[in-house]
This record gives sequence, structure tokens and C-alpha cells, in this order.
Amino acid sequence: MGRRKIVYEGIIVDARKCWDVTGSYDGMIKCLKDKGYDKPEEKLSGLTLEEIGYILGVTRERVRQIEEKALKKLRFFIFKDKKDFDNFI
Repeated sequence: MGRRKIVYEGIIVDARKCWDVTGSYDGMIKCLKDKGYDKPEEKLSGLTLEEIGYILGVTRERVRQIEEKALKKLRFFIFKDKKDFDNFI
């Protein structure tokens, strides 16, 4: 079974170009704003793992792994001291 071809257009293609040039999220957002996109953060927030992978030049599986690792770090940071968490609630 062959790999399906996905055609990206609009903000996704422009985001990829901006990412290639700047190499950072903030740089990509500024570049997209310079291209005339209004609130690009909101437009990019609903992307699939595959679309994010295209922008970053990695597979959707790698995006999933990065997301999982970031969530583990966040959970550890939040719950590292249960007493602090109990006081937070």
C-alpha cells in the first residue's frame, strides 16, 4: 500500500516556510503576522499531528512523542509536591 499524498495549502505551507527561515515558534508567528495572517496562533491551534509534523519537518509519531514527553514533564512539575497541590486546590 502506497503512502497517501497530502496537499497542504494556505497557512500550513506559509508556516513551514517561516519555520524553515526562523527555526523558532515566536519567529514563525512573527513571520506569519508579517505575511498578513491575523491571529496565526489561533489558526494553528487546531492542526493535526500530521500537519504539525509537516511544519516542523518531522513525522506525526515524533510530534506525538514530543507532546507526551512535555505533558509528563508538566505533570511532574505540577504534582512533585503533593502538599503544594493540595493547597492549590
